[in-house]
Amino acid sequence: MSAIAIVPDPALDIAAAAERFAEAGRAQIDRVLAADCAEALRARLRDLPDWGKAWGVAGDGPHLARPGDTAPDDAQLGAAVAEGRLAYRYGLCPVSDAAGETWTDAIEPEALLAAFHDAAFLDLARAVTGIASLAAIDVQATLYEAGDFLSRHDDEGSDAGWRVAFVLNLTDGAWGPDCAGQLLFHDGDRIAEAFAPRFNSLALFRVPQDHSVSYVPPFAPVRRRYALSGWLKDRPC
Repeated sequence: MSAIAIVPDPALDIAAAAERFAEAGRAQIDRVLAADCAEALRARLRDLPDWGKAWGVAGDGPHLARPGDTAPDDAQLGAAVAEGRLAYRYGLCPVSDAAGETWTDAIEPEALLAAFHDAAFLDLARAVTGIASLAAIDVQATLYEAGDFLSRHDDEGSDAGWRVAFVLNLTDGAWGPDCAGQLLFHDGDRIAEAFAPRFNSLALFRVPQDHSVSYVPPFAPVRRRYALSGWLKDRPC
């Protein structure tokens, strides 16, 4: 499988994105990649053959239900959310079978990883965030379908050294606002900001920061909310 080079859109207004990030600790950048680059990445995700279902609750997980495995325990997930604890369920591809696997080892094939370790993506992230020391990336392919969600959390406490989280949205055009799956940022009991998963948009936000992904309803299209997401850090771990 050949690597795909990350090519930012030449018309990208990095200064405006950097200003938003400096003010709020987060920014969403539309049309972030050249059109052919974004389409190639989306096609690569469509072609991934086996999507597992990552799920877990605080203190129990992560788990990966592969095709044919027992489905996630929705009652357990719902109870955790009702109690205000972390819970999540979403598509993930692929995950190694190595014993003792950690969440940050859940990475994509080498071609996708190579794209995000390319200087172009790191340079873009450094320019927008103003964090010149960013040098390494943890990345995973994700797919949100009906019933999937990620409850409120802040990514704090990881020993991986995460500085900034990112989501590169590669959603198909059939995904509308009623399908939810939005990246939400929390301020106390209110939603401070919501980022829709628009195709070829990049969300960057400082860690720690309270955020969630809203529940995808049953009528959402099948296999549409694709993304490449992960964390930027100062050093390999």
